[in-house]
Amino acid sequence: MSSWGQIESAMARGAWVIAGNARAARRLHLRYARSQQAAGREAWTTPAIADWKSWVQQLWEEWSFDATEAPLLLSALQEARLWRKVQGADAGQVVSADSLAALAQQAYALLCAYEAQDTRNIAWLETDAEHFRQWSLRFDRECERRGWWSASRMEERLTRAAEAGELRLPGEIVLTGFDRMTPAQQTFLEALHARGTRMEAAAGEGGAAPLAVASAASERAEIEGCAQWLRERLEANPEARMAVLCTQVEARRGAIDRVFRQVLKPGSQSILTPHTEGRVYEFTLGRPLGQQPVARAALLALRWLRHPLTQADASWLLLSGFLCGGAEERMICARADAAMREQESVAPLLDLQQVLAPTVRYRLPDAVRQQLQAGVQFADTHGFARRRRAPGAWSELARLALEAMGWPGGEEADSVQYQTQQRWEKVLEEVARLDLHEEAMSYEDFMALLERQSMDTLFAPESLDAPVQVMGPMEAAGQEFDGVWFLGTTDAQWPAAGRPHPLLPLAVQRSAGMPHAQRDDDWQLAQHVTERILKSAGEVICSYARHNSDGELRLSSLMAGRGQEIVLDTVAISAAESELESYEDAGLVSFADGVAPGGAELLKDQAACPFRAFASRRLRATELRESQWGLDAMQRGNLLHEVLRRFWTEEEPRRIDGLEALRQTMLDGQLGEVLRVHTERVFARLRQLAGEDRWMGAYLDAEEQRLRLRLEEWLRYEMKRRPFVVEACERNLGPVRVGSLELRLKADRIDRLEDGSHLLIDYKTGNVEPKAWEGERPEEPQLPLYAVHGGVEDVSGVVFAKIRAGEVQFAGHLRDAAAQLFANEEDCGKSLKIPYEDAMQDAWERAIAELAEEFARGEAAVKPTHGEKTCQYCPLPSLCRIHELSALDAALLEEADSEGEDDHD
Repeated sequence: MSSWGQIESAMARGAWVIAGNARAARRLHLRYARSQQAAGREAWTTPAIADWKSWVQQLWEEWSFDATEAPLLLSALQEARLWRKVQGADAGQVVSADSLAALAQQAYALLCAYEAQDTRNIAWLETDAEHFRQWSLRFDRECERRGWWSASRMEERLTRAAEAGELRLPGEIVLTGFDRMTPAQQTFLEALHARGTRMEAAAGEGGAAPLAVASAASERAEIEGCAQWLRERLEANPEARMAVLCTQVEARRGAIDRVFRQVLKPGSQSILTPHTEGRVYEFTLGRPLGQQPVARAALLALRWLRHPLTQADASWLLLSGFLCGGAEERMICARADAAMREQESVAPLLDLQQVLAPTVRYRLPDAVRQQLQAGVQFADTHGFARRRRAPGAWSELARLALEAMGWPGGEEADSVQYQTQQRWEKVLEEVARLDLHEEAMSYEDFMALLERQSMDTLFAPESLDAPVQVMGPMEAAGQEFDGVWFLGTTDAQWPAAGRPHPLLPLAVQRSAGMPHAQRDDDWQLAQHVTERILKSAGEVICSYARHNSDGELRLSSLMAGRGQEIVLDTVAISAAESELESYEDAGLVSFADGVAPGGAELLKDQAACPFRAFASRRLRATELRESQWGLDAMQRGNLLHEVLRRFWTEEEPRRIDGLEALRQTMLDGQLGEVLRVHTERVFARLRQLAGEDRWMGAYLDAEEQRLRLRLEEWLRYEMKRRPFVVEACERNLGPVRVGSLELRLKADRIDRLEDGSHLLIDYKTGNVEPKAWEGERPEEPQLPLYAVHGGVEDVSGVVFAKIRAGEVQFAGHLRDAAAQLFANEEDCGKSLKIPYEDAMQDAWERAIAELAEEFARGEAAVKPTHGEKTCQYCPLPSLCRIHELSALDAALLEEADSEGEDDHD
């Protein structure tokens, strides 16, 4: 008889079926329902099936309802709060008192589960263990004084109730899916057996399935091989039930999800496809509730009422749809978010009052704005900033504040979102139950508690009963499958490694038989689980990658020599994917004559990569800006340009228009004062943005001083020059015609030299060299473009003004640097060695004309001139997807190399 036949027969006799985990219990419920439908029934009594935890909880509730002096069972959060309290002064000596409380809670649960509480009667030698022993004794005393009971001791108390005849016991129990049973569980079952309850363990009589061992060149290739195997089995039998086991499900979840989407359900890769629609596979392992979208939106909205959010968090919240009424409002929010990112700022934080200010340039949807304002008004009215309340009061106010802010939005919730919202409500209730401790707290402390509890709460939606279940090897206990693939069965991952608990003496853990106390125990458990897996399916494959980033890997000795070995070949899969994504361009779409969308930057983009110019100039694609703390490189460059423009052109505080005025200012000792005035004026706008933020004010002081020192160093360098007059700064040179394009140009600075000729200067704070003007695709075409098409008469040279820490110099070309720039040849240096010639100008003219013609005729190939170097700072990698193609090519090369090494071996 199969295990299901045994279970079904027992249930017909009125037996309870107790599973080792909730997933196995849900699977049994589903299987029972299908058997009833197959028998032609439309309704049936709910079967007596439960997982151990739920069953014990149900027994406790039944017993405590009838018992006159039953203690109050503490929730996990209430226990954690009590552990924090009993630690006393010790909690202040660690980085995280909450983490220490969680460790103590785990240690106490182990003592209870393995019936080792009596070991606390004598002192423990280890310092940390002795601290915990004292805490646990205080914990017990406090529980006894208050009439509380730890959930870790439920089996203990129910055992006593069973022995006293106080429990309504089932006549028969069938146990299934228990790889390991604790002494407390065994003692409880023995008490039930002594009171007449019959016990049996579900175990099918079938033998172990044959095992195949698969190896792959990489972890990705291993997952691809697994996905291809699943697809073949499901195509042959759509009703098949398959399992993918992995000891590190969470760590490999992203990689598994990406490959399974591509191979098992390619249509699900569309962002328009609901994530639950037609799902072929599902992960059984839960994820933190605080990471689920609707719960994360609630946490961010509540946090925003009192504290600014990072730009990334604020953007996510506004675009999530959980504060909007529909797709139209979400699109308006997206436009507002893009406008926010364009706001100049020195801190990447958005205060809610700042977002709602009537003077801002961006506009949120009226409904969203009203809801956010209602949330702010609610927080002000109820004293979120100053009042201290019990957790229950804060929980209720949090519900009302979210309601005022329009959470969870106007769109209909799907099943997963609905379940998430229900679990969120339970978390609020759990926090409210902390009123038991009679503690008042601030809103900030309440939010920290709520956020921590949300992250500590694992949430898994109800199973969709997908054909493929991805789970850990322990979760598969009590379930049967048509096929099982066990990923990552290396000697480093199976048996799964573990460590003894740090707060319990090792001798206590070993004598009680606690997990990970002895290596042999973990080995025996893994061996038992392996045998159970082999008996759970008709076909079992274990696999491993031969190599990873750390080096060579080996198959677990638990699997070695058990079955046929195969080598996965997934190159064909990757090649097929790559073939599906390639196509021939049907033709070019030329640019209509007229004003081009850009000046010198257009040609710079075209030279770097034609697609970049096409995407940014013709598709009008722009970078989604990310703010950062302080000033970025672009802001620093703009500040430098602005200060120098003011320095050379403004009358106040002193007119300086050339070398003579500069030297006189230096002789008068006024250079530092002039720079101070101009930098203060330029930084005034940033100081206004910083407001009363003292840290940011000090940061801007340092940046202003740094810029003054850098510019003073530069101007002292310029005083070595031959006579010159600054004729223009930030001058518009356009529009000019370059082929069929009309460009608008602006030169940083134009100097008139002593001989009447002109020198074009481009300020640079980065590391650039004149070689960037060379070749058919010049990297920095601005100065060549100005020289050829700028309309500046008698140009005798073009130079970069490199203003960098430890490096201030001119670099470029002049007809005669010694006669026109520096009298001292040493000041000319190597950077000015090559003279400016007509042939150079002719070469620039040809290169510029070709780039302009490329853009005009619609050349838009993804061809970065210098490979990864060109792509490093490109703002639009998601459009061309070059990184995905590069990663695919690298994976194919790596796999080919690995196979070659294996052949050589």
